[in-house]
Amino acid sequence: QLPQQKSLSIAEADLERFLAHTKGPASFLVLTLLYPNLRYAEVMFHQDHIHPFSKFTDENLKSMSVVEARFPEWYACRDSVPNLQLLEGRRNESKNATPLSTWLKGMNDVEREAFTRGNFFPADVGFDFVNFVEFTTKRKELLRIELRKVLKVQPASELQPNLGMAVTSEEMYILAEAESEEDTA
Repeated sequence: QLPQQKSLSIAEADLERFLAHTKGPASFLVLTLLYPNLRYAEVMFHQDHIHPFSKFTDENLKSMSVVEARFPEWYACRDSVPNLQLLEGRRNESKNATPLSTWLKGMNDVEREAFTRGNFFPADVGFDFVNFVEFTTKRKELLRIELRKVLKVQPASELQPNLGMAVTSEEMYILAEAESEEDTA
């Protein structure tokens, strides 16, 4: 319970905002929610670009035949939470600008499986940079699912206003319209 009998509730729209944060203090906070078992007091963690920042150049995107009109989509996702992970500082420094697919090949099968699962990597998307948009789109959904669990947020479709749960503005509008129709009937 918060002061003045206010309560804190987190809705789907909040999750979307959390996942849109770009690299900085807010994204670090979101990532700590996703990695609750890390020893933050003992180890320095960095926010690592899963697909390296250095790969995001117009020349590189053109070389992969990305249509120039889609460049903003790639750049918008570059620094957002779906392309960030917490990595122990020394490990991040050794990874540096290594492409994700190359870096993962340096692990044995067991390490790679544990790493990709523990970092919410989608299993059905390749790790090459050419798959970046699909990778971040699918990883974003995996992160959203995990945040729902951690923050105990129900998907909007499961909320039941009569039980005192959070209601989206769209649901409020629908309820208000329904009540208005009942009053006129």
